[in-house]
Amino acid sequence: MGQPPEGLDAEKEAFAYHPLGFIAPPDHPFAKAKQIPLHVLMQEMLLIREPGSGTRNVFERLLSTHRLEAERTLQMDSNETIKQAVMAGMGIALLSLHTIALELEAKRLVVLDVESLPVIRRWYIAHRTGKRLSPAAVAFRQFLLEEGAVLLGQVRDHVKNEPRQNPRGKRLSGMHGRTSASGAASSKAKKK
Repeated sequence: MGQPPEGLDAEKEAFAYHPLGFIAPPDHPFAKAKQIPLHVLMQEMLLIREPGSGTRNVFERLLSTHRLEAERTLQMDSNETIKQAVMAGMGIALLSLHTIALELEAKRLVVLDVESLPVIRRWYIAHRTGKRLSPAAVAFRQFLLEEGAVLLGQVRDHVKNEPRQNPRGKRLSGMHGRTSASGAASSKAKKK
């Protein structure tokens, strides 16, 4: 999860980075611009998630931190709806860059080069404190901790200045293009 529950007695461990950035269609006027000031984007139609979603919370904190207000917004209830609307030219959006890997590869979306972005959040594994995990849950937890950095491979070529290490300190080298967990597992098997 992106935001561990508050007020719940739970153990949580960060296992991967979660970058968010502004996306646009490839023919957008800012598609090839460099270091776009964030305040300039506030004049665009911004497609945003519903109140309470993690992405909406990040969007609101970003605006608050920079003391900005969006001039025009259109609220949508899912990342998929927002992606389709951005591809149709209805506006731009702040989204998790993990959700757009296929659209980036197909050149149907671009990540805008915006000052102070991407926003880097963390993915967490969480479970109730004291809960005995099944062998399958233990194996899944271990898999996520060891292979969580693979998620960055999906967006590495499209994000400037992303962290070069995962939370467990392993170097992120040799990852490029679209990477999958099964690809990482097979790479590991080949090394043995």
